[in-house]
Amino acid sequence: MAGRGGAAATVDPQPQRAMSYATVTATARIPGTMFAITHASKAAEVLQANQQQLKTKVSVALGGVPVQWSDARSPCLKDLRVLTSHLQNLEITRREAILFDQTQTTALEGRQGAQLVLMSSYEADVASLAAFFTGHVLPVRLKAESRSEYHRAWRSFVTYCVAFNELPNAFPTTVPLFQGYIAHLMMYQYAPATIIKHISAVIARNRDYGHILLQRGELTRYCESIKKSLIGGVAQRTRFRLFPEHLQKFAQLQCHGDLVLERNVCIAMVGTVGACRKSEIMGADVCDWVEGRDYDSRRGQPLGASLNIRAQKNSLVPKSKKFAYGGAPETCVVLKMRMYMERAALRVQPGCQKWASPQGAGVKCRLCGPLFPSFPFGKPAALGARQGLSKHTVGAAVTDLLERIQADHKHYTSKSMRQGGLSTAKRAGIPKALRMAQSGHRSQAHKIYESDSSSGDEAPGVPRAAPQGGWKLEDLYQFSRQFGL
Repeated sequence: MAGRGGAAATVDPQPQRAMSYATVTATARIPGTMFAITHASKAAEVLQANQQQLKTKVSVALGGVPVQWSDARSPCLKDLRVLTSHLQNLEITRREAILFDQTQTTALEGRQGAQLVLMSSYEADVASLAAFFTGHVLPVRLKAESRSEYHRAWRSFVTYCVAFNELPNAFPTTVPLFQGYIAHLMMYQYAPATIIKHISAVIARNRDYGHILLQRGELTRYCESIKKSLIGGVAQRTRFRLFPEHLQKFAQLQCHGDLVLERNVCIAMVGTVGACRKSEIMGADVCDWVEGRDYDSRRGQPLGASLNIRAQKNSLVPKSKKFAYGGAPETCVVLKMRMYMERAALRVQPGCQKWASPQGAGVKCRLCGPLFPSFPFGKPAALGARQGLSKHTVGAAVTDLLERIQADHKHYTSKSMRQGGLSTAKRAGIPKALRMAQSGHRSQAHKIYESDSSSGDEAPGVPRAAPQGGWKLEDLYQFSRQFGL
């Protein structure tokens, strides 16, 4: 196997140095490095040894202080506050940049329309104002799920810095330390997309506190290098799409009071017909689902239901996905959701103000709770104790349903819903502008979800672009009608 620069990897007769990740015997070493190329069966053994060694190094660096670990492939400290005493010699801004927990709800997110005021201009200074901005304003640009993922990635990076005695250099991050972290993640056999998410979190943390780690265009170069190094010519996992025939079979499953199964059916149907992102399913609240609000201006009849969401991942402008009433009650998305919500006791609570003002549109509703909650022991939890689903549970819901209809679930993921929804609409002739209105795309990124084999012919009677003054409600419901449910 070729090493760097095309040279053949050979067995290095020299013993590995103390900093080596693991002792790998009878394995091809890459000349001039402490890394090796080995078979997958051996790699698992090496990975396990590396994990234990890194934990030992962290424990030694922290003086044997007991620490808690997150469940991750690369060992990751669960709480960075254990490092506080080791950062006392750093200036306060650097210390805050390293320790800041961006997963916490900021004061501004829970203000419910109340005004922000400065208590005393005499006591304020530039440093305190800047700290308020980075701690309470900047985090709001990301959804709660994205903030949690970014903070998890940042904790992984800081753990790496501790293990290699580079904690004071975690911020501002030096380029060699950053590049070393990328190599560290590669050696822990992370997928390219996961590595890119980790390094994006490190770049974002530096940028939030005023440090530019990479110049314009450099992140693209890094990402391309990671993908080509780890993927090369290896066939990637194919994602299959969910189509109307899948949804019809899901809808006809006999739930027999199984709330988890009924919830999973609704997740698949709403996620596919709505061309939803996984985060939109996870982040939906009960009060986001509104039935019977939109009426046909010509017939005076309700058109269906809406799922209110943000326009895009980092946008605060609310949008909604439309779900038309179906022709058959047993496969109608709206009726399925109505029955599911009744059985799960999911109701909009008195006093809910989430959609009363634009400021509350992007905040989790603490009164109504999640639209798709977990069901401990198969039963609804008390109103204040309802927990949302993890991204793994959403993916597992799709594979569980496919198993129940005796379909091969091997190449399906949670993205199969969004891909299937857009491909079905394209195949039915729904114009691109209307497909983007349902999916929430503002760029051409929708194309990566749509099947190339689907026809690009557009159905007659539907505007090809958003009309002046906006879409008619009847047009917005055309997307979901193409599923024939």
